[in-house]
Amino acid sequence: GSLRVNVSTGGFRAIVELYAGPL
Repeated sequence: GSLRVNVSTGGFRAIVELYAGPL
């Protein structure tokens, strides 16, 4: 999905988005 980095979630969200890609 979109690469969104939230302070609440930290880097975890970014990693998941990168792994998921277009999903």
